Amino acid sequence: MKIIGVTGPSGAGKSTLTGIWARLGAVILDADEIYRETLNADAGIRDEISARFPGVFVEDGLDRRRLASIVFNDGKALDDLNAITHKYVLKETHRRVALERGRGTAVCVIEAIYLLEAGVDRICDSTVAVVCPAGQRVKRLIGRDGLDEGQVLARVNNQKSDAYYAERCDVSIENTGDQDSFSQSARALYTRLTGA
Repeated sequence: MKIIGVTGPSGAGKSTLTGIWARLGAVILDADEIYRETLNADAGIRDEISARFPGVFVEDGLDRRRLASIVFNDGKALDDLNAITHKYVLKETHRRVALERGRGTAVCVIEAIYLLEAGVDRICDSTVAVVCPAGQRVKRLIGRDGLDEGQVLARVNNQKSDAYYAERCDVSIENTGDQDSFSQSARALYTRLTGA
């Protein structure tokens, strides 16, 4: 099984890339989705987050906006949250990769903003950085997440630069908003990495 890691900052287009690759036959493991499912299924992660960030869980579950307002304005808080969540997401990602291997899956793609920091890249055959100018990412995040510009800037300013991802990944792909061009580049890259 070929394992490809996809990373990059918020709003760069990781999900756009993996969506194209899913249509080409890849199985996608989305770390954000794994995180959300783990929050629902594992009391351990909820307990650790609650202990470090009291009051972020409400009757309906995790108050994501409240947690974001804390961690994206405090680097230490973000580091603490990542230290808690990465171990749970990494464990579940390993479990799911093993399941896909057992099913005979040909290509498994792991999409994760913290692919490098969490050490997930170590199980990948290749890694891809999806990059995009910060101004475009800000516009996308405002439209996508319904946040105001200040909230988005706080998030973007607490993330690694495009250069960080590009320097550490095997290959980079730029998503400047021309979807036809990006789709063609994504398909060509998939063929290059998988031989499919």
